[in-house]
Amino acid sequence: MKKAIFLLIASSLMVACKQDNTTKELTNDPIENLIAYLDENSTLDSNVKRYHGGQVFTTIFEYKICKPKGSPVKYKELDGKKIPWDLSKDVEVWDSTMSTLQTACSVARQCYHRESHARNRDTIYYALAMEAMEGERIQGMDFTTDYSNSIFHGVRFQAGRALTFQGMGDDEWYNAELEFITRSEGKPEQPFDPQFLVDDLNFLDKYVDGLKVYDVSYEYTEEDYQKAYDSDSPRTDILPIYDYYYGDTVFQPRVTGKLYVVPRKDAEKIGKWLKEHIMNSYVKAQPHTRFSVLFQEGRGWNTILKGKGAEWSTHLRAIVDEKSGCYVILFLEKTQGCYGIPSDWQHILRIKDHKAETISL
Repeated sequence: MKKAIFLLIASSLMVACKQDNTTKELTNDPIENLIAYLDENSTLDSNVKRYHGGQVFTTIFEYKICKPKGSPVKYKELDGKKIPWDLSKDVEVWDSTMSTLQTACSVARQCYHRESHARNRDTIYYALAMEAMEGERIQGMDFTTDYSNSIFHGVRFQAGRALTFQGMGDDEWYNAELEFITRSEGKPEQPFDPQFLVDDLNFLDKYVDGLKVYDVSYEYTEEDYQKAYDSDSPRTDILPIYDYYYGDTVFQPRVTGKLYVVPRKDAEKIGKWLKEHIMNSYVKAQPHTRFSVLFQEGRGWNTILKGKGAEWSTHLRAIVDEKSGCYVILFLEKTQGCYGIPSDWQHILRIKDHKAETISL
């Protein structure tokens, strides 16, 4: 019976996905197929992938999807004119996602589903546990979260593979966040080795004409750090960096490193290169080492990597500068505990006594 259901899901999703030559081959797993489909078809620039190395290797894939209510064509105002905004692709992605979730509940090990459509205000929630890790039981955890100014009461599953979907709807739009988590046993945990990053960053000038490399130094007091850390504002002059994953709370007043500025013409190429390098050297080759890495897909190619060594940590972040289009990489090879970096780190070389030395890209 389950095999027949799997085949039905695979064939229905194949139609919904409108496969082309670049589409990944479908499996007999509806959720794996859905993730592959969202990778290729999700139209928002906010898809996020996170990887956590260590004794238990964890991947977290996050997608935001939306769908207009009513007609798939809306209009934008531009220079006093109404321009058609075709959202047919968003509708297709939403409908394919909902269809797959509904059917996947019938093959999941455990499924929690709740919907409300009272007074034209929609809430849709799914939590699915597809399988457990070897030697463990699937556990459900109650949680409450504030999502789009509404309170969700639901369930999350601690499982080898688990998915949650949180959707909201108002008079004009459906909006949702989908999170897929996989966990697998790794080897005994080992310290992170930054040498792969060091070697390749040192050779960037051989790949990129016009590359600029700067020494950076950021100095803050513990009071500066604490004010930024305690601030309710999401935007301050300081980004307080705290090692949540490993719980190191020693304050480091000064951090140093290098800033690499890749010209706009090579930005996309180097952005893709950096992601592939981290994936191949760490996520695939050394998932048992202690690291966490975030890739934000779409515009910006935002990357944040933290690796925990025997005594020091490594901190790398990279993003496309909005104004210049340059790809900027910050690499702090030796950090420890918690520390601060400028929120506008792409343009700041040195901070000391609250005075900044800046560059223009």
